[in-house]
Amino acid sequence: SNARAGAFSDPISGNVCADFAVAGDSMSDPNTAFISASSVKTCTSLCKQAANQCKNYVNKTASCYKGYYSQYKTYWKKNCSDIGLTGSELKSCKQDANNYYNGIKGKIKSIQGTEQDNCSAWGDTCQAACNL
Repeated sequence: SNARAGAFSDPISGNVCADFAVAGDSMSDPNTAFISASSVKTCTSLCKQAANQCKNYVNKTASCYKGYYSQYKTYWKKNCSDIGLTGSELKSCKQDANNYYNGIKGKIKSIQGTEQDNCSAWGDTCQAACNL
């Protein structure tokens, strides 16, 4: 066996997940997105649909990051055991992994909320432009 004792890390980077800023980076200008639609009603409907699609992408991104950091926590905890920690040191190492994960989950939830609000704002701006 060629395995070697020592610390290791998660082989996958957080770059595996998409960017949260869907409304800011991935969507067109809400002031002109659907103004050429056949009617105000159609324009408004398309704006609502696009805002909901934006929120869906934000939620999928949040889910991706939660999954990534959950796996990161798993690798961290396995590493605690693999480097030979025992007793209170092992318990402390695993608790550090849990604390880190819980902190990250809170940040993800906060960013998710902010970006969903940005999607809603995009939709509101888009709908207002339909009526101009």
